[in-house]
Amino acid sequence: MTPRLLSIAVLCAAFTLTACAQSSNDAEIEALRAELEQIKKELKEVRDLAPIKQLIADNKPIDLMIDIENAPTKGDPNAPLVLVEFSDYQCPACGRFATQLYPVLAEQLIDTGKARLVFLDFPLTRHEQAFGAAVA
Repeated sequence: MTPRLLSIAVLCAAFTLTACAQSSNDAEIEALRAELEQIKKELKEVRDLAPIKQLIADNKPIDLMIDIENAPTKGDPNAPLVLVEFSDYQCPACGRFATQLYPVLAEQLIDTGKARLVFLDFPLTRHEQAFGAAVA
């Protein structure tokens, strides 16, 4: 290979590597942008909860309206106490509730007609498969 052809080959290789690196950088930048948007969304969710957290910290009662009309339930529909479970299918604490606490609640409250349990999906954004599981 002549020095001129070698120079052209080196320049072509350098150009190709630069283009590949730029393409890789573009993909990384897009991934970082998407992650930043997700972080912004989650931060807004946290900020939106701030007033409720303050009310809880002040130990003030909170009136919330929750639509449970079409939610799955267990127990007597006329039970004097309604327990509402918000659950995430990937949440370890929710799993412990289902395996450890629910059987006790069922035996002592639900099966005796003292309470009705209402289940609501509450998939958390940090659990990647929770939303899909809730939809399913």
